[in-house]
Amino acid sequence: MLQLHELHAHYGASHVLRGVSLCVRPGEIVALLGRNGSGRSTLARALMGLLPWQGQLLWQGRSLAGLASHQIARRGLGYVPEGREVFANLSVQHNLLLGQKSAGASLALHEAYALFPALQARAQVAAGRLSGGEQQMLALARTLMGRPQCLLVDEPTEGLAPAVVAQVAACLQAQRAAGVAVLLIEQKRPLALALADRVLLMGQGRIVFEGSPAALQAQPQLQQQWLGV
Repeated sequence: MLQLHELHAHYGASHVLRGVSLCVRPGEIVALLGRNGSGRSTLARALMGLLPWQGQLLWQGRSLAGLASHQIARRGLGYVPEGREVFANLSVQHNLLLGQKSAGASLALHEAYALFPALQARAQVAAGRLSGGEQQMLALARTLMGRPQCLLVDEPTEGLAPAVVAQVAACLQAQRAAGVAVLLIEQKRPLALALADRVLLMGQGRIVFEGSPAALQAQPQLQQQWLGV
């Protein structure tokens, strides 16, 4: 479904992505692990057209080269950025409505509230007044309003209470069960390994490991090399 081959990207003179190749298939969660600065968030931004890149990037067999972010989203990719980026002055409901596409191609509000019932009670509250956990639920629900076929999620559980982490995890599992492809960038290694069907390990702008969660757990030296502090 989503295929990358030899993807390169720069921030100014800094060569961040150095030939990344990967794929994400329908109905699977692929966890992308790595230290801060390894290039994971840069990869997500490149996939969504927020950063220039070189190489090959295919979505359902068609190149995404030259497309703007909104065009990529309309093709079926959804992005939940690190830091949530909700519209602080707009209500929860208005934030959700901004995630809708054309009629019939989007979730209804009641479907979004069913994913995260806590949001319904806060529907008319400005998003900037929500807790961090509520903002993360809102960011995820807003992206899901557009019924993406592939979901790119960057650090969705950072700083959240365990109960909210469990709700986010359950939502991602439900998306997988519905056939959605999920690329999950996550610092919490135990959570990522518990959710993932496959694991990719990124270091210095490259994929240095690909395999099952069990295969990664069986290689403590590799984990120490690329994930240890």
